[in-house]
Amino acid sequence: MNTTKELIAVDLGNSRMKFGRYLRSGFAPTGDLPRPGQVIVEELPQLQQLELGLREVPLAEGSEWFVSSVNDKHLSLLTQWLHDNRPNDPVRVLSQRDIRMPVEVDEPEKIGLDRLCNALGATRLAKRGEPVLIVDIGSAATLDVVSGDGRFLGGAIMPGFHAAAANLHKTSHRLPMIEVDDLRFPAYPGRNTTAAVEAGLFWGMVGAIRQFLAFAQEGHEQALLLLTGGDAFPVLEALLNPNFNPQTDSVIAEATRVANPSGISCPPAIKLPGTKPQSESMPDDAFVPVSRFHEAICCPYLTLSGIALCGM
Repeated sequence: MNTTKELIAVDLGNSRMKFGRYLRSGFAPTGDLPRPGQVIVEELPQLQQLELGLREVPLAEGSEWFVSSVNDKHLSLLTQWLHDNRPNDPVRVLSQRDIRMPVEVDEPEKIGLDRLCNALGATRLAKRGEPVLIVDIGSAATLDVVSGDGRFLGGAIMPGFHAAAANLHKTSHRLPMIEVDDLRFPAYPGRNTTAAVEAGLFWGMVGAIRQFLAFAQEGHEQALLLLTGGDAFPVLEALLNPNFNPQTDSVIAEATRVANPSGISCPPAIKLPGTKPQSESMPDDAFVPVSRFHEAICCPYLTLSGIALCGM
């Protein structure tokens, strides 16, 4: 029987629930993000995957649960499940006050906790004085900026792939509902309606992110790009090289500054070509090439690690 108490970080989003199990011994005041020993992704509201995962790897009684939620229905479901199945486990539902970093926005209490936990995790990955752009592509796509001295500065929110596809279908009844789970490098120009919508969804996302990269990079010699969320990796491939051929090319690289979580389904880090940022001036209306960002990291469990840091 497992007697080692753990910290379980819980990220309750609008479309998925994610659970990360962390050993307290894996935490350090500085350095890499804490490493989850197991990650459970729950697609169904019955918490079947969570129950299965905890049967396969038993969880010690009295382990602590730290919960970040942007979905009240999912929070109620989890709270009831914990009451029924884990009555002796302490549970802490996080609020903005639990994020130990300066938040410089007009209404800090209204910022989604997932965005703030991402930002907290980003402070572990950034080098001293290095600003970070965090791109989280899920139900919504958020593009947030953390300053070089660790302040959350806000960002932008736009529809993710699923929301954009559903909205197009709903508001324009002649447009088909697009399956976006495998949306990756669609051809442009699209030669039929479905192909055109796929191209608009994917390359529109890539183009928007490129513009926000330009905003975040402005005035800095180097910056770090972090991508997270379920749809992050194909977008990162496109940012690295718009002519990338998914059948013949590979951008897999070894992680340098991010712990490699177990169960990861894509490379944890991507090194951009070249190690030195370009320094030439560019016109104000020009896109900044992604190569200006000296490193880009795909970190699917950034939110979970940020939640875990709240329990240190």
